[in-house]
Amino acid sequence: MRLVSDLLAQARLLTLLAEQTDHPPTHPFTVYHVARAAWLASVVLSAPDIGDSDTANALLAEVTALQDLAKSLTERLLAQSVLRGTREMDAVPLAYCAATLALPVNGDERYVEEALRHCTASQEERGAWTDGRMLVRHRDPDTGKPILLSSHEVALTIAECVSWTGIPRRVKQRFPAEASGSLVAALSYARRSVVQVEDANGNRIEGWRSSAAFGETSVEAVPTAAILRLAVTARRVASLERGARALEHFDNVWDPSRGDHVPPYLEWEQYRRDNEPDRDNKILPDLNDWFVRKALEHRKSDIRPWAHPPAMSALLFGPPGTTKTTIVKAMAQGMGWPLVTLSPGTFIRDGLEHVERRAIEVFALLRDLSGVVVLFDECDELFRTRERAGDSENNDQTRSISAFMTASMLPKLQDLRDHGHVFFVIATNYFGQIDSAVKRLGRIDRMVGVGWPDKAQRRHIIRTELRDGEALTALSEEQRRRAMDELADQSRWHIRGDIVHFAQALEARQAEFAKIEDSDKFDEQIGQITANVPEIARVHIDAFLVDAVSSSASHVKGRGELR
Repeated sequence: MRLVSDLLAQARLLTLLAEQTDHPPTHPFTVYHVARAAWLASVVLSAPDIGDSDTANALLAEVTALQDLAKSLTERLLAQSVLRGTREMDAVPLAYCAATLALPVNGDERYVEEALRHCTASQEERGAWTDGRMLVRHRDPDTGKPILLSSHEVALTIAECVSWTGIPRRVKQRFPAEASGSLVAALSYARRSVVQVEDANGNRIEGWRSSAAFGETSVEAVPTAAILRLAVTARRVASLERGARALEHFDNVWDPSRGDHVPPYLEWEQYRRDNEPDRDNKILPDLNDWFVRKALEHRKSDIRPWAHPPAMSALLFGPPGTTKTTIVKAMAQGMGWPLVTLSPGTFIRDGLEHVERRAIEVFALLRDLSGVVVLFDECDELFRTRERAGDSENNDQTRSISAFMTASMLPKLQDLRDHGHVFFVIATNYFGQIDSAVKRLGRIDRMVGVGWPDKAQRRHIIRTELRDGEALTALSEEQRRRAMDELADQSRWHIRGDIVHFAQALEARQAEFAKIEDSDKFDEQIGQITANVPEIARVHIDAFLVDAVSSSASHVKGRGELR
């Protein structure tokens, strides 16, 4: 905790100096490193096993203040660049301003990108910035000597800037091309500028110096450490860049964190509260514990720059229209991850004869993604059970194609589960037709049945649609209650969309029902609302009741709708 107290004191001192003078009180180098340390400390302190939220919030408040200072310095340095032209003495500090503002607290991406653009523009053709730059008024706390800034440290700062920016963006937006190109050039320069020396035992040691060697044989710790950190950080940047490029290849991407519209009902916390289909066999709390919470806790606990979320998988099954796709969408919102939806058209885009090649391409792109929900929607034919000889319901050619597709998909799914960094979900209406090898533990972490709304949920849907009965202005209080309860009773084997339609029909016909005085006649007329809308097919009902008991991780025989 002493280190945390020192961080808070240093951060407050920097912001206090900035408030008391019109001149830059410190180099952006110091601002960035104090802000970076404070942010990392706040992440550690807010981890579940520590849980010191008060100190974490105090550190974040100081990071925000330092980001305000970095913003002011960025404006000053950019103005100087415009008036005097881009000069290295102005451009290099912009890298540290950009990195400070890229910390995922309260920065501004516009400032980050503009600062990076000016900094990379001053990079020399050899991939370096001038070495040996002295930071005025700053000294090394260990040696007391002036701090010399090496080209390698500038490159490291740019890499960290892009890495910090990638935390909120994840794989949702590609980085400025100037930053990526600058890092490639800097890494190339690092390979060319390595220094080789021999120790007393004749062992070869490789490292780097803060300035060109010119025949000298010494290796310095600070620039060598910067290069090693640069290599690690560049690995993360490359991973983020690959993910951003991969995401661009998919047509159906929903990403609420980047501005895509999120209806209130799709917010995961509200969805869990209002949309449980079967109160006796709850699935939404289980999905939250198994997947959403796991993703959120991993984000807090593993702060390594190269860290990836764990791969996870699920299979949701149930009759058509039971909101399986909507559940996955709400889970993606809860995780804060983009949702990529794959349909059969994704795989047959180039024709059936090229479906295997296309599948290889798709799964290669999925391997590059990290922190993304992938939904295989209506893709039953890709995972269809392989019929044995003698099962002649389909012709031999169809059976062979189906068996080939399933056999082709199995290793791809396994590889995605073992080596990927996404949460993939297979949603199917025909659980019995999915090959048993697809369902086995190891490929699929959990299989969950999604059934039709039980009576409590049907009541909730109807009351929500009718604003708790307020929309039925033509009916008496008793008629409102009776109409909504009867409608819930009459719609047992219907899906959510049907029930919403029934509630709307009740509202439209309320004047007609208000004239009915006989209670039995009233109930009969309410029942007519549902009469012309087909129920869930009996074959789907019977299959679900069997499959849920035998295979769904959230269902227990004899409870609720399974009675």
